Amino acid sequence: MITCSKCQTQNEEGSQFCINCGQSLSPVGSSVPVKRVNPTNTAVRQLAVATGQVLIGSLLVWLLRAILLSFSFAHGVIFTNFNITVESVITLLAYVAIIAMLLSYAGSLRTYWPRAFPHAASATAALTAIIYVMVLALAYSAVRPFLMSLLTDSNEVFRWVNIFLSIVVIALLAWAVKVIYDALPQWLDSIRLDETAVSRGATACLNCGHISPDDMNYCGNCGHQLK
Repeated sequence: MITCSKCQTQNEEGSQFCINCGQSLSPVGSSVPVKRVNPTNTAVRQLAVATGQVLIGSLLVWLLRAILLSFSFAHGVIFTNFNITVESVITLLAYVAIIAMLLSYAGSLRTYWPRAFPHAASATAALTAIIYVMVLALAYSAVRPFLMSLLTDSNEVFRWVNIFLSIVVIALLAWAVKVIYDALPQWLDSIRLDETAVSRGATACLNCGHISPDDMNYCGNCGHQLK
């Protein structure tokens, strides 16, 4: 416990401000000021940056592909040993770049979504599953031209591949729907969060979301005035 030097109130370990008077609990003489940071807002900003990055990055990659395909050297050139065109190679590289960005975005989503939207944290799995479905679709579109040029009986192979991918996609989407359905009661109950907190003798800080006892005047996490 940390004792406030001003009012002698006992505060929990890790508290930055006194929950009774709002006094800073930093060591006396410390030259490093205590910053009030809203972790929820920070996570929302980071998630927004990651989302904008993958959207703009994908657009730039596809624009670069269009520019390269507009050059004359990209037309009619075929690798005879494999019967693969330059256009197919450029498109494959574009798909690979977009897939890499989507996989990186899935990692950012798993990190920032629960912090940005704590009452909808369980949706992370559903959103990640949707991204993986997009990755499968892009990977299929990227590999298909190469398989068609390399395989003699491509129709039979693609028939089984299509069946397999359909099963995987249906399973992922069904899992996403189940996750959202199971989370609905918690999401709907979060609408009455403030009422529940008051009935339990607790108050949620409007600045950082930290739960403090109802009889406290300041948030112990960020020092925001509760009353």
